[in-house]
Amino acid sequence: MSWYKLHNEYLLPYKAAIEAGAYTTMSSFNLLNGVPMHAYREVHEDIIRGMFGFRGFTVSDYGAIMELSHHNVSDADHPENAAMQGLYAGVDMDMADGYYDKLRKYKDVVLPNGRTVEDVVNLSCKRVLKVKQDIGLFEHGGLALTEDRDKLWSTVWFTDEHLEVSRQAAIKSSVLLVNKDNTLPLTAPADGDDREFLLIGRMADFPDDLMGSWAGLYLDPEMTPRQHTITREIDLRFGCKLADSDDTITDTGCNWQYRKGWNQIYDSTPNDGELDDTDIAANKEVLDLIKADPKRFNTIFMVVGESFVQNGESTARAHLELPLTQAQLVKDVRTAADPATKLVLILNIGRPNIITWEAANVDAILLTWAPGSMAGPAIFDMVFGAAVPSGRLPVSFPRSEGQIPVYHSKRPSGRMMPTGMEDGIYNPLTDKFFSRYLDEKVVPLFPFGFGLSYNQFEISDVSIDKETVTGDGTFTISATVKRSGDHLDLAEGEVVQVYIHQATSTMSPPVKKLKEFQRVEFASKDTSKSIKITMNAADAFGYYNGQLNYTVEEGTYYIYVVHDSSEAGDIKNGIVVKVKN
Repeated sequence: MSWYKLHNEYLLPYKAAIEAGAYTTMSSFNLLNGVPMHAYREVHEDIIRGMFGFRGFTVSDYGAIMELSHHNVSDADHPENAAMQGLYAGVDMDMADGYYDKLRKYKDVVLPNGRTVEDVVNLSCKRVLKVKQDIGLFEHGGLALTEDRDKLWSTVWFTDEHLEVSRQAAIKSSVLLVNKDNTLPLTAPADGDDREFLLIGRMADFPDDLMGSWAGLYLDPEMTPRQHTITREIDLRFGCKLADSDDTITDTGCNWQYRKGWNQIYDSTPNDGELDDTDIAANKEVLDLIKADPKRFNTIFMVVGESFVQNGESTARAHLELPLTQAQLVKDVRTAADPATKLVLILNIGRPNIITWEAANVDAILLTWAPGSMAGPAIFDMVFGAAVPSGRLPVSFPRSEGQIPVYHSKRPSGRMMPTGMEDGIYNPLTDKFFSRYLDEKVVPLFPFGFGLSYNQFEISDVSIDKETVTGDGTFTISATVKRSGDHLDLAEGEVVQVYIHQATSTMSPPVKKLKEFQRVEFASKDTSKSIKITMNAADAFGYYNGQLNYTVEEGTYYIYVVHDSSEAGDIKNGIVVKVKN
């Protein structure tokens, strides 16, 4: 990877985190330009500390100092060499493998920077101790988790205040991807309501999946996320005892039915591509219930996605569709149920999946990621209109694996698809020499920044206070955000996004790049908000040039104030601003 690309695309969020006051950084497992990060002094010392001004300490990833020998840049028979490589690179703390303990015998060895091992160890110790001092550990000591653990559940970890923060986090990060004919929100069940609902999916009653990978262990069954799984929430809200057993639940006399469906905890497509017999049987039981009366259920909810063992570290997948057992069941349920029955997917994943078929064939998709310890309350609040999902996509969702990588901030080719023609599959005879696919659309299924709401938002009256700015100046964007729809009684938020495009540059610029956003909150009955967004020209228009100097070039820039990245990029819709230094 070029240093130009590294600085302009990858290091920016790290720089922002350091400027915001981050105390620690962790070196990653990967190589950069052929050098393992745990041995890359230029990154840790010259860039992170030198350019960005980092003053905390850096820790290795688990066992990564030892693994320098796996990269063949260190001799496995001499672990002290790997330890000295890591220390010299700027890795202050060695996690887990104990290699830094080997340095005791080599304290007088002189490293390439002219300092002894002992000198650099002392420096690293000072960095660690300084962080401990700054965060008050010397005054208050550490938290003794082995003492009064039961008390901690109710007084620290799962207080009402913390649970409410968790609920709001789930709501504000959930993204409404599909909502055909305003399927959501549903009216909440009430006395005399004769609608019946069917909930399908083992994730609905499995807290590990709702918490996601690398979540803490929960040991108290009354204070853990199990209290707030989706099935438990049905129990609490509607009096339906659906979570009392892991087996199929029989008719309880209430308006909710639950079927677990597929059985595998490690639910994924087997190597042979065939469904397991136990999954076939479990899915058949679900389908038999629906086929017995296809019109019985007003709405069918399916909680699908990737289990906690399929997310996080070391969980690469070659095929990014929903796991086979789930994907097949979604298709079979859609076929078995009456066309008037609404099918809603609650999508529990940690990365983009290929859901092109699902987006075209189900009525609503609510992307909850890993919704956390208040999954049940948050999901039911959103589904039944007590809250509105207000997250926006931080990544683009591809239509197929062949589209990957797909992202909004790509650089232009010499033969970009003309504006307005991106959303189509093209005739290879007439459109041959454009940058496109023969068999797929260019645009993603869901673009970066995308997210629906229960009402509609319009951004209008966009203006800028200066037509010309200096590279060290500021400017202010003004706009009006209007809201309309059938659910104006709900409080909700819109995320106004600001993208920049540079007309002419020394280096080929991205076609669009997100530079700012503002969350605009609407209280119940609010229909219009005026907003102002003030930006620094250096932040908006600057970049690292070929010599890695941060520069703001003179010239013409286009500013787009939009709902998501798909609406940015057409120069006819941009605000023009000129930079003169």
